[in-house]
Amino acid sequence: MKKIVLLIGVFSVFFLQSSMAQKELKLKDGTTVLLNPDSTWSYKPVYDQEIKTATGEVYKIGSNGKWIFVPAAPIAGKMTDTRKTKSYKTVKIGTQTWMAENLAFKTAKGKTWAFNDDEKNVAKYGYLYDYEAALIACPTGYRLPSEEDWNKLFDYLGGPQIAGGKMKVKDGWEEANPNTSNWSGFSIVGAGFKHGEGGGFDNLTTSVAYWSSTPSSDPEKVVGFNFAFHTELAFRNEYKKDMGLSIRCIKK
Repeated sequence: MKKIVLLIGVFSVFFLQSSMAQKELKLKDGTTVLLNPDSTWSYKPVYDQEIKTATGEVYKIGSNGKWIFVPAAPIAGKMTDTRKTKSYKTVKIGTQTWMAENLAFKTAKGKTWAFNDDEKNVAKYGYLYDYEAALIACPTGYRLPSEEDWNKLFDYLGGPQIAGGKMKVKDGWEEANPNTSNWSGFSIVGAGFKHGEGGGFDNLTTSVAYWSSTPSSDPEKVVGFNFAFHTELAFRNEYKKDMGLSIRCIKK
């Protein structure tokens, strides 16, 4: 099988980051393309050629012979949770379809809380779930995303160093980071979190933490991701299973 080595530059929010590992893509004609994100652009070249992968990703070549990844515009949609006949906004980002709102369904097992135990907060921020509840909370056709799912989303948005800015809304935070754009339509709000069983609520409007389905090496913890008002970073963290975090479901 023929292999082509291309160079990825770092110029704007749409560029793959230089810290990312070499990536292999398959084109529609079966050709394998090796992308090497190891060079830097100091100017913007003219893009007059492009390639498209078998999964529809587009890469454009510049007049200087270097390549950039061009993310397709997110596609907004809706889904209905038939358990409560509640509609949620959704967004297709690359090949993934996510809920574009925090989940707001009370499970029969595990623990579920409204922030500060005030149901008025649910409409905007959704519920907070312990891990037992999180595993069964998503509606039919959706599931709790894995760490791999989250990382795939971050990579599509340019890497975890800048993805948060493209995923957060400007309103609903103590103060918006200047690079907050919500370009992805993911629409993260500062829903806060709950400390472990018996603990209090914290960080409303300043941060939010989301569960993944991926266990930590510590049997008492699970991988999750945190977003804060003051930065565009997406932070990987490990949370105790009795904490109360938000949920974004991903389509199966």
